[in-house]
Amino acid sequence: MSKTAKLIIIIVTVIVIAAITTYLIRNKKELIEEGGLGGSLYKQIEEQKEAMEFPETNPFKAETNPLEGVKTNPFEE
Repeated sequence: MSKTAKLIIIIVTVIVIAAITTYLIRNKKELIEEGGLGGSLYKQIEEQKEAMEFPETNPFKAETNPLEGVKTNPFEE
């Protein structure tokens, strides 16, 4: 392959990358407003999550300190 052919391939590659980058930058605002890829699916999941009631998953009692009798908190008044 000659030097000119390699140079042409490099120039064409740079132009294609520049064109793709320009296209993506100009359309970035539209993608953000639409929520991007999967934006509508994310909105549906969030709406369902708000309507669901989740059970208590913590098996321990509130304010449980396993070292309560052994060690005291020096910062507690």
